[in-house]
Amino acid sequence: MRGFNYQTVKDLGSETRFDVCQDKQEKLKYVRASDPKDFGKNPSLFLINTKTMKFYKIYISAGNNNRSVNISKIWCSSGHLALYEEKTHKFIMRFTSKGKFIEFDFTGPLDNAYLDDAEQNNIAVVTKNKKVRNRNISSCISSYQNLNNGN
Repeated sequence: MRGFNYQTVKDLGSETRFDVCQDKQEKLKYVRASDPKDFGKNPSLFLINTKTMKFYKIYISAGNNNRSVNISKIWCSSGHLALYEEKTHKFIMRFTSKGKFIEFDFTGPLDNAYLDDAEQNNIAVVTKNKKVRNRNISSCISSYQNLNNGN
């Protein structure tokens, strides 16, 4: 992470520029970096594997035109990763740590998502307009950039 010292990386949870989601079962941390002056126009998503101490930047594109996804919220548990794009109401989910991302298009804004730590296949999605209808389910393209110094 260019421009950041060890203390900043260590204390990600207290940094206002970052949203952190920790998947305790899989020993993974996902970090959404939201400061445009540091990371460009769209928020960036990073993965830290605390078992291997490897660090990756995740790129996700969706739709027929492979547009970049502008992530506004993240959730994770039991290998699942859920992302939300507030502007388009897209909910993007990966059901296992090695699985593909799938995009769900909801009719209204998302209120919250809940991933069950005890039962890994339980997921609840609540929309603000109380309508839960998914449509235009499509797969997303993701790629990972290894940010480890030659490792």
